[in-house]
Amino acid sequence: MPRPLTKVRIGYGLGVRTSLNGDGFGELVDELERMRFDSLWLSERIGGEAPDPVSAIAYGAGRTSHLKFGMSVLVLPGRNPIVLAKNWRPSIVCPAAGCCSRSGSVSPIHKSTIGPSTPGTSAR
Repeated sequence: MPRPLTKVRIGYGLGVRTSLNGDGFGELVDELERMRFDSLWLSERIGGEAPDPVSAIAYGAGRTSHLKFGMSVLVLPGRNPIVLAKNWRPSIVCPAAGCCSRSGSVSPIHKSTIGPSTPGTSAR
């Protein structure tokens, strides 16, 4: 009896020492999409040259149709947690701590915090 196929998902992490901003970041997103990577992971370092994870994810999500995005580090002091939660889309953002089940569904507790999805958008 043949074994079922296993899907391997590979993500790419920028780290905090990258200086990849502007056009270079957009080109990286396009290339990762073309090479069929599963996700791009960003970290935040206050005072570093790495792109801001929230802005970079918003920018990258507008350029791609399949690539998912994650934050391995997000420094919350200085950010409004309610605004951050309302703008965060679990269908495209993968938190390192996790709030999604293995099937990709969002827990009811997190869904009530984040709010309903925007009409006309689709989950990725």
